[in-house]
Amino acid sequence: MVALLWGALTIVGEVVVAAWNPLSIAAAEEAEIVDDAFRVLMVMAVPVFTFVVATLVYAALRFRSKGEPTEDGPPVHSRRSVVGGWLLITTALTIVVIIFPGVTGLMELRRHAQDEDMVVQVKGGKNLNPGMVRD
Repeated sequence: MVALLWGALTIVGEVVVAAWNPLSIAAAEEAEIVDDAFRVLMVMAVPVFTFVVATLVYAALRFRSKGEPTEDGPPVHSRRSVVGGWLLITTALTIVVIIFPGVTGLMELRRHAQDEDMVVQVKGGKNLNPGMVRD
């Protein structure tokens, strides 16, 4: 049941992300790199977000209290190796999938910024506010 809800929410979320463009027009080459990174992160975030939402909805509906509880539930025990393994796997995936490409992209932006000189064109005119002119 949760898997079906998660799949449906993920499909809807990915369609929304594909159709929605919250970014303005890229006016620089660097903006395209940042915009692409943002889009990739949005696509990767949808399944994670929908998994959390589907699990919360399922747990709230399935395990809701039916009346006043008379006592605490049984204690939950877990294996340290499972918890440690899960922590290592998620940390490794985060580094490989999110942090490494992010750092690589930042380095690319820095190299690109150092390669080119910035040219600024300024035009002056007579349309100055008289109160702003100082001698």
